[in-house]
Amino acid sequence: MEDLLIEIQIKSILIEAKKDCYQNIWYLNPGKTPSCVIKISNKKNLILIRGNQDTGHQHIQFRH
Repeated sequence: MEDLLIEIQIKSILIEAKKDCYQNIWYLNPGKTPSCVIKISNKKNLILIRGNQDTGHQHIQFRH
């Protein structure tokens, strides 16, 4: 079964993504938990989270 984000995680990601540090195109947060924001794209404001085997950066790295 997939390990997807729950509503409270999504809300916390959206709140975190509003911080000024993510406006810096060179800022990269290593992230320690699946719902940590790693980076936000500067063109379309796509939020990249650390994630897990089914979501985010971890999913991209290990499955694609």
